[in-house]
Amino acid sequence: VKWNGKIKVIKLKNGYNIKATPDHGLFVMRDGRIGWVSAKNILPGDYIAVSYNLRGDGGKELTLLDLLIELGITDVMVQFDEVFDDIIAPFIRKNVKTSTKYKYLRNRVVPLRLLIEWKVDIKAIENHVVALYRQRVGTKKIPNLKLDEKFWYLFGLVLGESKVAIVQTPLKKVKSIIREILPVHVFNTESQAKFSNSLLAEVFRRLGARNGELHPIVFAIPRKCVNAMIAGYFDTDGCFSILNDSKGPNLRAMLTSKRRDVLEKIGIYLYSIGIPVYIRDDKRTRVSYLVISNRYLERFKKEIVPFLKIRKRQFEEAY
Repeated sequence: VKWNGKIKVIKLKNGYNIKATPDHGLFVMRDGRIGWVSAKNILPGDYIAVSYNLRGDGGKELTLLDLLIELGITDVMVQFDEVFDDIIAPFIRKNVKTSTKYKYLRNRVVPLRLLIEWKVDIKAIENHVVALYRQRVGTKKIPNLKLDEKFWYLFGLVLGESKVAIVQTPLKKVKSIIREILPVHVFNTESQAKFSNSLLAEVFRRLGARNGELHPIVFAIPRKCVNAMIAGYFDTDGCFSILNDSKGPNLRAMLTSKRRDVLEKIGIYLYSIGIPVYIRDDKRTRVSYLVISNRYLERFKKEIVPFLKIRKRQFEEAY
């Protein structure tokens, strides 16, 4: 059907966008009531029904620079190669009136906020970015990383711990995982593996690793990256247990967290890739449990298990 009128775009918290004509009916739950609502009348806080197992393999692949812009982290210095002289330097000579411009020109660096303010086509010159860093004492420069499944797996580890320190055994393995993914200094305490970089710490904070809501962008990245993130979460806060009931041994996969909202969003995503879950709450401890029953572990084995690094053997032995 051809349509030449306006299109309503509805952005969901799980990273999906729904495009519909203004009068198109959507199945919605609002204030505990379920019914049909026109797209033009959708309100913030509405729950919108979507098809089961609809998630494709697509998603937005990001670099670290892309993510900084998406998260609004612009107090960052961007260092370029020699392309800087032809493309960026003229902007600096024209717009920077203080002596700081000589430092920028000499070091081929410029604040990200200025690139955005000057409306520079950042994507066109992104391949020429040498390093990103904050102007703080002792801050190490890091390259413009391609944020692949390894990076998002690490975010899952941090999400499980709610800090840039990972309490997991064996610590030597965790340390080697971090070193493989990030060009940062990693050190062990008696019970933790830690890494120090103020820029990455701010990235993880804005993504929702420590508190607040998970940023919608974590569910808008490629499917393999979201799956890797969930695997990282399972490697810190997950377990695989066998429950003996009337039908015999029943293997379950469980995630635990005091952040029920995080489990809900992960549950919605898992449902979209064909892994239904249920969440139960322990009112005494205020801990919530996301549970995947034995019936859907074959799908879990295909989608999530390949990205496990710490609990993979535990799953395979139990399964």
